[in-house]
Formats: sequence, structure tokens, C-alpha cells
Amino acid sequence: MSTSEVVAVHEEVKLSEMEFDEELEGYLYDCPCGDEFYISTEDLKKGLNIAECPSCSLKLRVLFNLEEFLKQFIKESDKPQSNNDFQGNQQQKLITVQ
Repeated sequence: MSTSEVVAVHEEVKLSEMEFDEELEGYLYDCPCGDEFYISTEDLKKGLNIAECPSCSLKLRVLFNLEEFLKQFIKESDKPQSNNDFQGNQQQKLITVQ
């Protein structure tokens, strides 16, 4: 479900209020029907924010900052270098050239 679609939801909940389930690789939140709303980590990475209950028709809007959420999946080697690191590398190259 696209984030731009208008969806009627039962409730809006912050991602930080949901419980992460490692085995399911997603987040859970109690539904009034007794089951739990679920949204996968993969859906969240895609910017999707609607969690659904598998037992009833209720939906939940998950409130989160996509950019901040994605930061936790960036490997150390993929992180951009800071300006200080870049300048330090340039200086080392200059010294080597002389």
C-alpha cells in the first residue's frame, strides 16, 4: 500500500511504541480484536506505513521518519566519509606526490 494513498485507519502509532519481533522481522502492536497489527521491516524500508491486523479489517498508520529508520541498516563501510577524513586523505596524497 502506497504512502500517498488515503487509507482509513483505526489509530496512528509511533514506531517506537511498537514491539519489534526478530523472528517475524517486523513490528507488532496490539489490536482491539485480540490479535496484533503487523508491519514488516521491508515494508518500512520501502516507506510503507500501514500495518494490518490479520484477523480483522482494522489498519494502523505507523508514524516514523524514513530517513532515520534507514540509517540503522547502513553498514559502516557504506557510510560516507566526513569532510575531515576526505581532507586528511587529500593531504596524504599531496605528501606522497611531493
